[in-house]
Amino acid sequence: MRDPRIDDYARLLVERSVPARPGAEIVVRSTPLARPLIEALVEETARRGAYTLVQLAFELVGGPFAREAPLELLREASPLQRTIWERADGMILIWAPENGREGAELSDERHAAIQASIRPLRERTMAMEVPWVIAEYPTPAGAQDAGMSIGQYEEFLFNAVLRDWDAEAERMRRIADVFDAADEVRIAGAGTDLTLSLAGRSGEVEAGHVNMPRSSTRRSRTRPTARSSSRSSQPSISAARSKARAWCSRPDE
Repeated sequence: MRDPRIDDYARLLVERSVPARPGAEIVVRSTPLARPLIEALVEETARRGAYTLVQLAFELVGGPFAREAPLELLREASPLQRTIWERADGMILIWAPENGREGAELSDERHAAIQASIRPLRERTMAMEVPWVIAEYPTPAGAQDAGMSIGQYEEFLFNAVLRDWDAEAERMRRIADVFDAADEVRIAGAGTDLTLSLAGRSGEVEAGHVNMPRSSTRRSRTRPTARSSSRSSQPSISAARSKARAWCSRPDE
């Protein structure tokens, strides 16, 4: 028997994040670890009269193709994959890694080549020409990274995604309005003094549409001005982890 929270999660994704309208073609990409949610998504899209194209990979960042392909080949997505990106009516990436450090063995040059290969996809998604979402799914790797048992992590994640997102949007709108009324924001603390200009930049609210789970307010993409000073004794995030949430491996590998 499937956890009923998975069915609720699937309905949320195809109702709010990537609407599955009749005749729509929705790409779902993940690993085999997310099979319960993938199957629930296929069922939900089918009930709505939409198609699902499932693309499975053993690694969402890197993988055998990324490790072995010549760089000139790695830089270009296959024509078939580009056609899928161009024609899809919606895209759902279920983040379900087997290892939280996937892609760590790849050189910076190979990571750059992967990023170049997905540029057509990123241009379409960043312009919001197509609805898309990156959705977390509980895996042992995610639980380990969070310092939780898998049961604790499941409870944490489902509580984070199965909520009243309209209410979240209203709450974030109130926060955005505070920043919209300001020309400048200053963040000060021990070892930190950061000042950012907000002049001419309006706030956009994200509440369960692009990243799941996430509710936030972000500024429009104009060039900001900033003054800052900071000190830190903490190590920086590794290149592999900083790239982890991008659509950064080839679905045709």
